[in-house]
Amino acid sequence: MNLVEALKTKGADVNVLFREGVDPEQFFAGKNKIVFSLACYRHLRKIRPEVIHTHGTWYCLLPGAFYKKLHGCTLVHTFHTEPDKQLSLPAKEFFQGLLNACDCVTFGSMSLQEKVIEIDNFCIPSTAITYAGVKAGKISHSEIELFSEQFSIGKDAIVLLAIGMTALSHKAKWLKS
Repeated sequence: MNLVEALKTKGADVNVLFREGVDPEQFFAGKNKIVFSLACYRHLRKIRPEVIHTHGTWYCLLPGAFYKKLHGCTLVHTFHTEPDKQLSLPAKEFFQGLLNACDCVTFGSMSLQEKVIEIDNFCIPSTAITYAGVKAGKISHSEIELFSEQFSIGKDAIVLLAIGMTALSHKAKWLKS
């Protein structure tokens, strides 16, 4: 949401295509991975984007790679999660082909980049680290008050911050109660 709002603030026309959740203002492409990929490609042809930014999985990257090949655009893919196992050889070659279509592949940290490349021995010519949208530096008292008010957080509330799907054990293993 923050990335979408930041891009809109800068005048970008932003479309979000998604598989899980509800957002009546954006494009729900279906839960099945193949249906999702096909619906996304059809929607990309309709909106004709100059830039496509995909996240995480092959079925998100696939329609962007096809669109780029057939219609031209800038394609960026972001990895958010460390793989829990090595891909099979056919899956690795398929994903490598999709990554080859990217103008840049980004990672949430240097260690994530190293792990993704190490596990599947990917060759990714253009990479960047895009740390989570955390404001660097000191946060003012008024910013804390505004945040607390915006999200109805009481003065004595305990706040747990988790980024990602903590339902997956390999993503939540570091959380403490």
